[in-house]
Amino acid sequence: MLEDHAKLLATLEGVQEALQDEIEQSAMALGPGKRADELAGRGHTFTAQEKLAEVKREIGQRYGVYTKYVAAGLLTRAEANRRIAIMEAISDDYREQVQKEQLL
Repeated sequence: MLEDHAKLLATLEGVQEALQDEIEQSAMALGPGKRADELAGRGHTFTAQEKLAEVKREIGQRYGVYTKYVAAGLLTRAEANRRIAIMEAISDDYREQVQKEQLL
């Protein structure tokens, strides 16, 4: 029993470290001194193509993170699949919007 708890703790620490790395990489991608809220909601509009690209990136991130969550017992495979399916549906919506905009 104690060995199982130690394994779970080690797994959770690994997940936490991976998430922290992802947060730091995202912050670095914004550039020095820039924050996401400087763009969003302040006169900057995002194209359907930009939104689609971001959704696709998020889907990829979720596959990686959710695999770790499921392995650590923090999320069921069914819930992980449901959340990814929602993002894929959003991706499909934006893909259709991009195609319509290209026809204009």
